[in-house]
Amino acid sequence: ERTMGYQVALHTNSGLAHQVRNARALLAGFNAHGISAVIADADMDAPLHVVQGPWYALERWRFANTLYIDRAYWGDPDSASVHWLQDGEKLRTRNNPYRPHPPLAPMREGSRRIHLCDYGEQPPNDCDYRRHPADGATGSLADALEGYQIAAGRRTTALVDAAIAGLAVETDDLHSPVYGITDRQQWITDLAWHNWTLDEIERGAMWAHFKPQ
Repeated sequence: ERTMGYQVALHTNSGLAHQVRNARALLAGFNAHGISAVIADADMDAPLHVVQGPWYALERWRFANTLYIDRAYWGDPDSASVHWLQDGEKLRTRNNPYRPHPPLAPMREGSRRIHLCDYGEQPPNDCDYRRHPADGATGSLADALEGYQIAAGRRTTALVDAAIAGLAVETDDLHSPVYGITDRQQWITDLAWHNWTLDEIERGAMWAHFKPQ
C-alpha cells in the first residue's frame, strides 16, 4: 500500500541497532532541510528512498530514486558511506575538491600478493588470501596485510584499507571502490565525499552535498 504524505522513506531493519541509529541521524538531517521523512519498513513507497545495506530493502528499490547507505570506507561504525544509485549501482563522483581523509601511507615495494575476499566469495587457490570477516577472518586487517605489497579482490572495502596502507590494488570489477586508481590523492579525496560521519548526517551536511541541484 502506498503511504502518502512523506517525501523520504528511510528503510530500516528495526532489529539492527546500527540501522536504527543511522535512521535517526538521517531523519534529523532531512528535517534540518525542512524535508519530511519517515523511518519505514522495506515496503513503503515514496518519491525518495534511503536504503541501508544490501540485505533489507536494496533489491526492492535498487532502480528507484534511491540513496544508498552502506558500511563506511573508514571511521566505522561512527560513519557511513553514501551513494546515489544509478542503474542499480553506486554512483561515484570524480575530481572533487579537498575534503579531510585518512593519510596515505607510502607505496610498498615488492610483489607479494594477497586476495581480499568479498562476503561469500570462494578464495582463489593461486595466491594467499583473507576471507571476509563474516566468513571467519580473524585478527586485524592491518596484520593480515603485513608483508604484502599487492592486494587483489572485487568490491570489499578492505581494498580501500589496503590502498590507504600503501599496497597496489588490483580489481577488474568496474563497481569496486578501488577500480581504476591512477592518482591516489585524488582517489581518496573523491572517496571522502562518499564517507560521512553520523554527526555530519544528523546536521544535514551530507544532504547539502547530495541533494539534487
